[in-house]
Amino acid sequence: KHVKLELDFHFEVENLQRAGKAMAASGLNVIIPKPIPELTRTRVCVMEFCEGMKLTDPKVLAKIPNKEALMRVVCESFAYQMHIDGLFNADPHPGNILVQINSKDGAPPVATPVLLDW
Repeated sequence: KHVKLELDFHFEVENLQRAGKAMAASGLNVIIPKPIPELTRTRVCVMEFCEGMKLTDPKVLAKIPNKEALMRVVCESFAYQMHIDGLFNADPHPGNILVQINSKDGAPPVATPVLLDW
């Protein structure tokens, strides 16, 4: 039963939608790609493209202004997923966590995690 659910991308869309709502409710600065349900099929999941860089790239790590703050947000997001929402990403390897580095109106840059694979 669970294998069939894992192989059906409609289930992935439901998880993406729930995770997105949970992270929005948490108030944490985390990005969950938005799915496009009308284009999703059993074997194809379509979602918005989110810019992001690999956390395993030393050049990317050098650009992150406050690594401790980034890791705190990632850890808090997983704690929220597990202890408050109940749906969590059980595969948090570096390929499923990207980082965006943005700055607005001359403010210092902020690193935002992008969480993939639900």
